[in-house]
Amino acid sequence: MNRPIIVLLLSFLFFCSIRAQQQSNVRIKTVGAENSWLIADTLLNHPGLQIPKAGFYLSSSTIYRMALYATLHKQYAKALHLFKVSLGDAKPIYDSLIKFPIEDKNIQIPDFVHAVNDADSAPATAMISQSKPIKINRLLRSFQDGKKAGSYGLYIHVKQPIPGKRKRFKWFGSVGHSFITLIKYNTDGTSIQRTFGYYPKKHFVLEATPIFPMAASNFKNDSLHNWDESVGLFISKEKFHKILHLSRKYARQHYHLSRRNCTDFVLAVASISGIQIQQTEGSWPLGQGNDPGDTGQSLLERKIKLTKNALSENLLIVDTPTISSHRGAFTGQP
Repeated sequence: MNRPIIVLLLSFLFFCSIRAQQQSNVRIKTVGAENSWLIADTLLNHPGLQIPKAGFYLSSSTIYRMALYATLHKQYAKALHLFKVSLGDAKPIYDSLIKFPIEDKNIQIPDFVHAVNDADSAPATAMISQSKPIKINRLLRSFQDGKKAGSYGLYIHVKQPIPGKRKRFKWFGSVGHSFITLIKYNTDGTSIQRTFGYYPKKHFVLEATPIFPMAASNFKNDSLHNWDESVGLFISKEKFHKILHLSRKYARQHYHLSRRNCTDFVLAVASISGIQIQQTEGSWPLGQGNDPGDTGQSLLERKIKLTKNALSENLLIVDTPTISSHRGAFTGQP
């Protein structure tokens, strides 16, 4: 076989391989639009997933569903990163973030996603774990890893006593719980996330009850704690450190059922981040105050307000499908 024929054959094979690759990319986009939850499940657990590059090959709706899926599976750091890419920013999260000009106003949040299978959300609702006490200084010291931070994230989680209802307690059982996740994104691509909440440290059974509302306090590791509503957003370095300071302050104070409970802590954190959740207070025998039942229901009903010091209007709001009639999540965009 002479040389011109060999060159022609090699050129033809090279052209075919390029064409096949292009068609493969097109198929990824098409499948992503039709079966995005299947792709979300597959790619999210792929060890080679590179989130910034995913923005070039997958539709924004597929990446958005991956963010929801990651949140439901408590992979909060990855979820916020995916959410950012789904909004059209394919840069790494440690690049400078755009600060949108916003004013005090109610968020008008459209229905962005319509259907989620029960099977997809099962891990978030089926997992039950006892949260264990942890010293706040030890917990916060985790963020001192010697690496340069590029950006910071925050999640607010609420577990209602009765999902989807403004109830303060469930007979003699659960009163619900509110807690947070803090995330530090490093410039080398690594991240640290810590999920924790504020609790009473009881020495006898009637402490932190309407009869004896005060008790000693402590924080617990809530990394496996269930939730019904969750809100994620990026925050500034200044706000991140203000939340660290607030956590240390709460650790030095006594727990009070009506004035300083887990929801009071979460609402104080939300206020620092630029979020105001409305209608969070309820009453119970011998007391009243902020509670998970009302706070969670306000999140479910989107009774949220952003203040001028919020870093961005982009919020990743996720409801577990068992309580949401929309069986999905919502996003507010500028």
